[in-house]
Amino acid sequence: MNFKEKTDTELATLLIRDNEAAFSELYVRYKDKLYYFCLHLLKSKEEANDIVQEIFIRLWESRSFINPELSFIRWLGTAYSIISGISILMRK
Repeated sequence: MNFKEKTDTELATLLIRDNEAAFSELYVRYKDKLYYFCLHLLKSKEEANDIVQEIFIRLWESRSFINPELSFIRWLGTAYSIISGISILMRK
């Protein structure tokens, strides 16, 4: 099965079924975009890396709750907002 040719919706559907290869493809597909977005906002490579890792950990842990019909990039944005908010609060 070639995961590079699958849509985000197809990968999310497979992810819900505990497919690690689908998770890996989503990680490869979005980690750099997410990292640079986090770096731009946080101005810290370490914090950006931490947030990206935390987002993908949460993705795997909550995979059974994902709605594959919704935009995967939107899910990442929501996860970023929550985790970065917690990170900012922890710095205070």
